[in-house]
Amino acid sequence: MQSEAGTLGDSHGSMAQGIGLSVASSNSGLEEIIPPGGGNEPMAKRVSGQQETPSVGDAALMNAAAFANATHLPLLSMATAGVIEFVNDAALQLFGYRRDELVGQSVLLIVPERLREECHYNLTRMMDVSTGILSGKIFEILACDRNGREFPLEVTLTAWDADGDRHLGMAVADISERHRRQARLTRLKDQANLTGLHNSHGFQELLDERCESGHVGALLMLDIDGLRDIHDHLGTQVHETLIRSIIVRISLPLGLHTALAQLAANRFAILLPQQARGDTTPHLAGQLLEALAVPFMINGHRLRVIGSIGYALASDEVDAEELVAQADFALLHAKRSDTQKALAFDASLQAVAQNRRAVQRDLLRALTKREFVLQYQPQVNLRNGSLCGMEALIRWQHPERGLLPPGEFLPMLEQSALSVDVGWWVLDEALRQLSEWAAAGLPLVKMSVNLFPSQIRCADLAAEVADLLNRYHIDPAWLELEITETATLQDGDQSFKVISELRDLGVGIAFDDFGTGYASLGTLQRYPITTLKIDRGFVRDLITKQRDAAITRALIMLSKDIGVTTIAEGIETAEQEITLKIMGCDCGQGYLYGRSMPPSEIAAQLSRLLPQPAQPVARAS
Repeated sequence: MQSEAGTLGDSHGSMAQGIGLSVASSNSGLEEIIPPGGGNEPMAKRVSGQQETPSVGDAALMNAAAFANATHLPLLSMATAGVIEFVNDAALQLFGYRRDELVGQSVLLIVPERLREECHYNLTRMMDVSTGILSGKIFEILACDRNGREFPLEVTLTAWDADGDRHLGMAVADISERHRRQARLTRLKDQANLTGLHNSHGFQELLDERCESGHVGALLMLDIDGLRDIHDHLGTQVHETLIRSIIVRISLPLGLHTALAQLAANRFAILLPQQARGDTTPHLAGQLLEALAVPFMINGHRLRVIGSIGYALASDEVDAEELVAQADFALLHAKRSDTQKALAFDASLQAVAQNRRAVQRDLLRALTKREFVLQYQPQVNLRNGSLCGMEALIRWQHPERGLLPPGEFLPMLEQSALSVDVGWWVLDEALRQLSEWAAAGLPLVKMSVNLFPSQIRCADLAAEVADLLNRYHIDPAWLELEITETATLQDGDQSFKVISELRDLGVGIAFDDFGTGYASLGTLQRYPITTLKIDRGFVRDLITKQRDAAITRALIMLSKDIGVTTIAEGIETAEQEITLKIMGCDCGQGYLYGRSMPPSEIAAQLSRLLPQPAQPVARAS
């Protein structure tokens, strides 16, 4: 119905279609004359006045109206536009209005003002959903009475079509006391406190039970992006209201015997019954994403979220644990896709999943058995050709396949939880090696180390870097951390905070592969970087493509204007080097100066930077 609602696990129950009594004002020729306190007085009279004795049909309507007013259960009905057609005495008592103050008014009158726009949207959607799906559906909503007091309601819907119009009937119950009971530990065991849905514990028990009985058709996992930012910027009340609004929208397309659970603040599970297979599941996934694509209007804010769905079909060969794993894996791929936000787990994903698990095991072994090694690629000052820095590059000394380049394992590693641990090892090893060279009397040059995106999300990154610098007695000026522009865009506020803390330490910050992602010049303006690395894609065709040359020249000029050093990557020819010199590029890196090499070869290059002893002058004979 409106923004603060949600189904309670399985949808069940029904409400007799005659409860609404809206037909009493038209087809039968009857005029409703229920007085505010007269539940047992005559219920109808002929509008024409030609017949005073009620017919059998009229008597049935009068009995139905008498029953509606005699029950303690509040009842309402409304037509397509959300106009209230009928309320019984219990509803009048609950909301504090007289009958003439509600009948003929919009149902939005009993909805908190901040939620009315979202409520109107959901009512409109209900009018387009089949009566079979709506009838018996249970929502938890937030309502208000005449005095503005807000309270939670459980609403059981029924729907019917008459005279070309859609009618909705609602049986409602004030569940304030139930909410208070939900705070108890026994209640929290199986249900999410905010929404009343199954939580992860309750959902797992339900899933196990249905899988054992063979009553599962499919499992959908729904992830919603954007909720955390809304909570951080607009507060808890808007966040919680939005979650309830989301639950209403995703509940509407769900049929009977479909279970909805909230596993986390942004993660939902939908368990479909056995008969829901074939085309039903992808069609439902599409409906859910369409519902979420429409902005939510909460407290005057226009809020957008992005949904992603992964789903898996049940079978006799798949147990509950594997069904969840399959749906989760499909969800992971859906979240990474720019075009397909709902994906099914199929044979192709099965092969990817098996390979992924195997690689993950190998990566964990590589970390624990110290199979990762670092090599270093020189960076050269283009003005005088001297060594001015080096970039630490990870390699995998595989026990069976030999030395693996990063392309063989880095993409998988970046998606793994191990990336943080491997990233710390790379940073530690690079600084340890720099300290070892210093202890050997070799001159120091700047050490560049790449950060994984997962490291940038670590709140204690700056503290960890400071500890390593202190441990190895390295001046922060000798360390530069490379960050891709894409990583900064994934969480702009967090990345800005981390980069600023690192710069406060005195550590350099380089934007790697700039110009290949989605960052704008505003990114350079915002972040306190020290170095801009020009991607090899621009350098490769520098001589032959005027567009690449123009972009490269513009980046170099811009960097000079804002006081940032430029390093051109992928220099392979003398022609590229000369062109970059003329453009004013500061440093270069690429095969022209050397591939990545082990520490011993870098040490030899460092030794050549030492002052050479004067050679004796030969005396004339």
